[in-house]
Amino acid sequence: MTYYLISLLIGILIGVIANFSSNFNKISNILQLFFLALILFIMGYKIGSKKEILNYFGMIGYKAFIISLFSIMGSVFVLYFIRKFVFGLIKNKRGMEK
Repeated sequence: MTYYLISLLIGILIGVIANFSSNFNKISNILQLFFLALILFIMGYKIGSKKEILNYFGMIGYKAFIISLFSIMGSVFVLYFIRKFVFGLIKNKRGMEK
C-alpha cells in the first residue's frame, strides 16, 4: 500500500513541477483509460474463473454493491476536494506570482 501512495505522491509532485505539453496530457489520459479497463477486465476474469465465487455471488452481491458504491462515492468526494482546494491553492499561488 505504501508503494502505491509513494508512487501517487511522486506523480503529483512531477505534475506540479513539470510543465508537460497538452499532447503529453492527451496520451496520458488515453493510457490511464486503457490500463484502468485492463485492470477491470483482469479482475472480472479472475472473479468469473472462480466457480465458488459465482455460486455465492447472489449472497455477497448486495454487500459488494454497497461497499463498491461507498468506495466510489468516497473517491469522488476526496477528488472533488483535492481539485477544489489543492489545485485552487496552486492556481491562486501562480496567479499571485505573475
